[in-house]
Amino acid sequence: GILKDVTYVDLSVNLLDRDVSEVIGGWTHLEELRLSSNNFESLPSSLNDWKALNYLDISSNEIEGPIPESLALSTQLVYLDISSNDFDGTISSVFGNMTSLKSFYMQGNALVGSMPDTICGLRSGELRHLSVDCKTSSEEVQCDVPACCTVCNDYDVDRNPFT
Repeated sequence: GILKDVTYVDLSVNLLDRDVSEVIGGWTHLEELRLSSNNFESLPSSLNDWKALNYLDISSNEIEGPIPESLALSTQLVYLDISSNDFDGTISSVFGNMTSLKSFYMQGNALVGSMPDTICGLRSGELRHLSVDCKTSSEEVQCDVPACCTVCNDYDVDRNPFT
């Protein structure tokens, strides 16, 4: 159709709850997709078909369960925000394959365990912002600040006025 060349879509704050792939799945030139603050319960089914997509914000939705490892197949992503959902479990090391990432936001979920070394390793490359809820308790993700995570419990070392 006529809209197949669209590169930017912002559907944030619309109370949407169905798979947007039904409407925009064939938009192969899509580079930036903002879906925050809706009622989505899953990632778009066409996510891995959008080879040009480099920015995905699906924060503040109702997505439950482990972070789907299929999300890591989108290795071209530069910005990924999955914060403030209901993701749980541990963070898979496969996300360390996302070598283009500059910003990865995961805070506001029920994630546990340790941040995988493969993801921390991205900090020596392009990754500049890595945010997760982390404390020393076993109920949240263990992540070294600033060696790995840049934001831990709302403490952003990139904006620290004391450094």
